[in-house]
Amino acid sequence: NYTSSLAASLIRLNAGKTKKAALVPEDPLVLYSFESSPYSRPVREILCELEIPYLLVNLGKQQFGELGPATQRLHQGEYTPLPNTKRSQFLAEHGTVQVPFLKDPNTHTDMFESQAIVNYLITTYAA
Repeated sequence: NYTSSLAASLIRLNAGKTKKAALVPEDPLVLYSFESSPYSRPVREILCELEIPYLLVNLGKQQFGELGPATQRLHQGEYTPLPNTKRSQFLAEHGTVQVPFLKDPNTHTDMFESQAIVNYLITTYAA
């Protein structure tokens, strides 16, 4: 929805709409995220500002019990994603399903946590 997207951008002071000088990575980065994740938005914004090519892997929530922040999910007990999905594969590889998650094949860096990722991108790629 255009109105809600505009409101989100205004709240974030139009982050992601300006260009910053940056180094161009040889290979595209990979960002695991989903559209409504408020934690992933700052990462997507800095990737756009630095014009860093990246692939987006959507790890959207699949079940009613996954609604809400991870620490306040409606589901009780151990988290189990639907079988044979990107979320189940991610859980098997990383032991958790948390976004954002960034893979940088150029530096062999894999990391969680939006602020750490933003700092990494600025430190590594901002010119």
